[in-house]
Amino acid sequence: MAEGGGTVDKISVNNDSVDVQTIKDGIAGPTSVALFGETLWFSEGQLPHLFEPAKSGPPHLPFKIIGVPMQGAGGHESSEDK
Repeated sequence: MAEGGGTVDKISVNNDSVDVQTIKDGIAGPTSVALFGETLWFSEGQLPHLFEPAKSGPPHLPFKIIGVPMQGAGGHESSEDK
């Protein structure tokens, strides 16, 4: 899950309980997340620059797409790990 506050989190739901595990923090407004193979990809949206340009100034270019390997990081389990 991409959190506008600057984190990408893994959410696990089990009946009435929810566990939130931060995968990466310090991201400038993550807007989307995609798992491709064993890598979690997310984009920096820098949305405050769009909604509050007087306060935030121009965006920091280039925009980034960041990849985080998930195997062994407590993230996605491949079929080989099961």
